[in-house]
Amino acid sequence: MKVSVITAATSHENLEEVIRRLKNQTKKPYEILVVDNSQNDQESEKIKKVAKNLGARYIREEREGAYNARNRGVIEAEGEIIQIIDDDALAERNLIEEILKQYKSEDIAAVGGKVVPIFKAKPPKFFKYLKYQYLSVLDYGNEIKEVDYLNGNNMSFRKDVYIKVGGWNPDIFRSDSKKFLQGDGESGLCRKIKKLGKKIIYTPYAVVYHVIPERRLSIEYLRKKAFRHGVQMSYSKFFGGKFPPNHILFLRS
Repeated sequence: MKVSVITAATSHENLEEVIRRLKNQTKKPYEILVVDNSQNDQESEKIKKVAKNLGARYIREEREGAYNARNRGVIEAEGEIIQIIDDDALAERNLIEEILKQYKSEDIAAVGGKVVPIFKAKPPKFFKYLKYQYLSVLDYGNEIKEVDYLNGNNMSFRKDVYIKVGGWNPDIFRSDSKKFLQGDGESGLCRKIKKLGKKIIYTPYAVVYHVIPERRLSIEYLRKKAFRHGVQMSYSKFFGGKFPPNHILFLRS
């Protein structure tokens, strides 16, 4: 099966290492797509330069929001399997190999793995109470199992199933301050996949490392993250009928 890897990029800061790790996989991806969604012209030029210098396909998506960018990437992608990884997520060398191992039957529509934090500064003491739930970290343990939700930092799916369910629900809450720029994200996509009667698999052997800079450890950042989390959960509850379990950590950062 051909694997297309999609990175929705708003920053070039870690992008070069992200792409290099993807190109150095034990199982090579068919293609790497960088969907530039930066709202800053200078940053956008840097993203374009990194992508093209490393041989990735560069795509510009003007509509703001990671889900708009990811949807655009899937439309452009040529692979049967789509692997999503963020512009600050560093893949283990066997990521794609381990993801593909789990697509054993047609009823398995999505596969994802662990997301492990790499802290660029020591987390404050209060983090032990948050359990990293606002940092896009995911760990369902050390066994392969069927789950209800995956993290968008490290998830894959069959392109045909993705198209059938309508992909990610775009970011729908808009304002000049961007406070409401949040849809229902991975929870909405996974819910739609499950409604088809398809399975979602977690494998602990498919690992990415999420780079957490010091600015994301501040109270100010966490307050904003918590607010967006509430918006996302409200949307999810309104359309899905219930909240995901509390231990599900799927927020984009």
